[in-house]
Amino acid sequence: MWLNDGSGKHLRPLPRNHVWSFDFVQAQTHDGRRPRMLIDAHSRAYLALKVTRRINSLGVIEAQAEAMCLHGNP
Repeated sequence: MWLNDGSGKHLRPLPRNHVWSFDFVQAQTHDGRRPRMLIDAHSRAYLALKVTRRINSLGVIEAQAEAMCLHGNP
């Protein structure tokens, strides 16, 4: 997160589950599928992993819901 005052100060997530982010990894399986991971920005631990040819908004929402059931809300 960057401040809007132009200072360029980078704010870090504080505790675990403070900020989650999607990381669209540029890896590819042998059959051409690409993994999509939801990660905790502080610990860099993965919270959900989807291996799919395409992911739409419903797939993203489902991954978030599954992660919240397992890890609690961010």
